[in-house]
Amino acid sequence: MDDSSSSEDSRDVSEVTLWTLLLWSERDTFLEQEMAEACRLYIRNHFRLNIISGASHWLQQDQPDIVNTLIWTFLKEGEGRKSYRN
Repeated sequence: MDDSSSSEDSRDVSEVTLWTLLLWSERDTFLEQEMAEACRLYIRNHFRLNIISGASHWLQQDQPDIVNTLIWTFLKEGEGRKSYRN
């Protein structure tokens, strides 16, 4: 392993500083909803959690129109925001 590191590599990678959209499914049998809610602890900027009903763990296959709409809306809201583009 290479021991050389720059100051950039020493950043705390446990904090997210960009706008964040987290899509979660109501009927996920693998990951509990509390896990999604706990993500807020690591987000240091705008955080949006959308729980999608009627979807399993594979929410993008179960509810593609809803998922696409939520992502598209989130991206459009972020246009023009300098902090979002960094």
